[in-house]
Amino acid sequence: MRARMFCILATFVLLIGFSISAVSEPASRQFVAGELIVSLNPGTSVEQLQSLAQQMNLTVDYLGVPGVYHLIMKGAREGAVTDAQTLETVQKLKDSGLFAYVGPNKVYYLLQREVRPNDPRYGEQWGLEMINMPRAWAFQKGKTGVIVAVIDTGADMNHPDLKDRLLPGRDTADQDDDVTPPGNDVVAGHGTHVAGIIGATTDNGIGVAGITWTGVKILPVKASPNSGIGTFPQDALIRAVQYCIDQKSNVVNMSLGGPAASDIPDMTDPLTQLILNATQQGIVFVAAAGNWFVEGNFPVYPAHIASISDYFLAVAAVGPRREHAAYSQARPYTTVAAPGGNSMVTGIETDDILSTLPGGNYGYAMGTSMSAPHVSGAVAILLSQGVKPGDVKKLLQDTAAADGRSVPNPEFGYGIIDVYNAIRRVATSASVVTPAPAEVVETLKPTLVFSVTNTTPALVSITIDGQAVTSTEIADNYVLSPDGVVATIKLSRRLAPGTHTVKVTARNAIDPTITSSDEITFQISPRVLRAGRSLISIPYFQPQTSQPTRSVPAESILGSGFQMFRWLPQGRYAKYSAWGALKDPAASFDQTTEQVGPEGGSTMAPLGLAYFIDLPADTPVLTEGTPAPDVPYRIPLKAGWNMIGNPFAYNVPWVACEVETTTGARLSLQEAADKEIILPHLYRYEDGVYTWQTAPAGVLYKWEGFWVRALQDCTLVVMPLPTGGRSVPASNMLSGGKGWLLRLSAVAGNVRDGNTIIGVNSRATDGYGREDVPKPPSVSPYVSVKVLNAEWGARAGAYAQDIRRSDRRQTWQLQVETDQVNEPVTLRWEGLDIPARVRLTLVDEVTGRRIAMRTTGSYTYQPGGVNTRSFTIVAEPEMRSALRVTSVRVRATRGSGYTIDYALSAPAQVQITITSASGKPVVSLVQNTRSAGVNSATWNGRDSNGVAVPAGTYLVRIEATTADGERARMITPVVITR
Repeated sequence: MRARMFCILATFVLLIGFSISAVSEPASRQFVAGELIVSLNPGTSVEQLQSLAQQMNLTVDYLGVPGVYHLIMKGAREGAVTDAQTLETVQKLKDSGLFAYVGPNKVYYLLQREVRPNDPRYGEQWGLEMINMPRAWAFQKGKTGVIVAVIDTGADMNHPDLKDRLLPGRDTADQDDDVTPPGNDVVAGHGTHVAGIIGATTDNGIGVAGITWTGVKILPVKASPNSGIGTFPQDALIRAVQYCIDQKSNVVNMSLGGPAASDIPDMTDPLTQLILNATQQGIVFVAAAGNWFVEGNFPVYPAHIASISDYFLAVAAVGPRREHAAYSQARPYTTVAAPGGNSMVTGIETDDILSTLPGGNYGYAMGTSMSAPHVSGAVAILLSQGVKPGDVKKLLQDTAAADGRSVPNPEFGYGIIDVYNAIRRVATSASVVTPAPAEVVETLKPTLVFSVTNTTPALVSITIDGQAVTSTEIADNYVLSPDGVVATIKLSRRLAPGTHTVKVTARNAIDPTITSSDEITFQISPRVLRAGRSLISIPYFQPQTSQPTRSVPAESILGSGFQMFRWLPQGRYAKYSAWGALKDPAASFDQTTEQVGPEGGSTMAPLGLAYFIDLPADTPVLTEGTPAPDVPYRIPLKAGWNMIGNPFAYNVPWVACEVETTTGARLSLQEAADKEIILPHLYRYEDGVYTWQTAPAGVLYKWEGFWVRALQDCTLVVMPLPTGGRSVPASNMLSGGKGWLLRLSAVAGNVRDGNTIIGVNSRATDGYGREDVPKPPSVSPYVSVKVLNAEWGARAGAYAQDIRRSDRRQTWQLQVETDQVNEPVTLRWEGLDIPARVRLTLVDEVTGRRIAMRTTGSYTYQPGGVNTRSFTIVAEPEMRSALRVTSVRVRATRGSGYTIDYALSAPAQVQITITSASGKPVVSLVQNTRSAGVNSATWNGRDSNGVAVPAGTYLVRIEATTADGERARMITPVVITR
């Protein structure tokens, strides 16, 4: 029986008796007959599930977790379904191939020992003394906002020692809101007893003390049905864990369990998957290790999840003399041990755990069910102190009392928890918040931020490169949080480029022998702007001494030898030159016309603004500025093109930005785009080429400037949300659509433009659509390729991308514009997945020349002093066959001459060249334009100098070119004998 139970992970633990004689072996009820739990394969639809369920007479019950269902066989509620029939149905469902997991509805049981009413006294709560709570309470008693969920048999909501600590809760077994246990017996009272260990109100003059003295709330989740109290069907547990997630619980106590097949959990089990999903959201789970040590010490579910998760703790039990409790499971995944009682060996009832019971009563119980809530309460205390959920398990392990044993070991894990020792380690903390270890800081005057807890300014010391900061400066910059626990210290220092070390030490205000230190090294290395042109934004604000709300001039940061340009709403560029007299204030760093700045703060221009900058050489940015505060940053936009910058010294996702209308309404970026307030495109300037991404894609990279286009006056609000995202190429095709693209670029002298897109997509629109992307203004010197759409009404203008829907004949009006009017301009193109049936022709509207774009890749023209050139690109179905040269034959004639016959599929200009076998030219025969069909040419057998060629093998090369530039070639050998 046990072997079968281990094989099927869905088998859950057997009833733990409440007397010594009742625990000789686990009970045989492993699952609910006639009930199953399934999770769907990703490709399985609900309709397929319902169809199969109808065929097999199964009722479908959705558990509230995507893809996970509770199936009930016909007759199950009446007890007419056997275990064998249940397992047979499990196999049939597995064979269907629709499910990622199929198993019977497993049952869990309480993991507790005897419970008896008794008069309470704190002095009898030996477990609190063992885990060192009296000393821990001197530091932390628990805080409001921390929630411990207890998945169990419910709780007495009116118990005088619990009523002020309990939240309303939920019965996920009977599916109602009544968590009151169905009776006052020892089994029904299990959940009330567990809740009292965690949170019976302490220091209230009645009853017993809970581990969490105050503040922490307990969420009772009754997952055991009234009809079978003490058992836990898997469907109820799935609902229970999901409820804990929905209620934003911080800790979940599970004093229940059952035999498992191995120490490693089945990752396909929906309950396991759900628990792991909850841990990924920061919820800490604490489970009883199991009470079957003498019955075989087998692995226990869910305790064995501790083997794979840093957010899951499996707790063994010890008696009052710190001995391993005789019943407590001992497995490799055991995390720690805690008081659980051991009267089954000693026969002394006060050797068990005293806590609350239904009906306002108190009593003793024994089991790992009691050790688990000791740890759950300890976790709540540590979370109240500010310990991160992911650090709790290691902290409890590192500070547990090993009592001289080697650790970890199966009986004790890392030892008996010591809450004082754990909280002592974090009761006073000292850390360097910024810079981060090994961080590269790009300002010469970084802000150093320190965080300390449970201390005073006089007990804090800070050194910077070995030099002590005065106590006066520490006190002047010491900002205490409202709860009086955490203090922040911000210092500013001018430091030279290179490596620096900072250290902070704090002593505890209650016990100065407790100290905490943190030391980091970091680099100061100014940002280097590369030679040439770039689009930049400065993320550090360096104020003028006399006017602290205005930036120092750009020369103070960039030196000399640069010039900057900034686009103005009037439709022109303002220029600021470091070496010339032209210093337009609108293009300067200390301009005041654009009120950019953090919410609730004053302007911090140039943060949030972008500038084209020309540099003759690589230039370090020597700023002593500070970054923008981590609050939303406001950048006013005018209808039209706007040059914006990332105001923060870290990357920010474009889609996280918000837009505020002139009426004060705050919208997400996507909502603002849908309401046509702003376009969703974000433009970068990289190596002379514009690229773009469309929300939700796109990243505002630090130190970079960008173009955005507003359709109405509004304010862009950049949210302080760092992202580690890298640059991702813009996706120019519509998702799921079919079609093709053509990318165009142009070069004129030393300038280029390289990312204008036309094409066809089945999901596009023939008029303006979201897939059509306008072209930002150019700055001199420039060359620009634009698609003109004069017929689009309010959307008319120049576009960088124009995708049409129909694959019938389409024409795009192209304009190449440059201020390099004395340089030749080369227009290039690159096709992306263009079908063979599509014919592409470039028409030069000045010369009328037609270029077949399939057989050529570029076109060069001379501007002749004119800055614009118009072209038309025509895409149409290929109605005729492609140009071909066929039927080539060389015939000898009298007088050592030869006739060359060939056929053309279309009219074309033909050139025939005779070469040696190695390809060396011998003579050319120009045929000019020839009609379609059979044509001939003659060769006298002589080279270009009129000398008869010697005997040997020669190649006849025929090349044909249509008026549209389409080309075809054929080569055939000819052997000459003399």
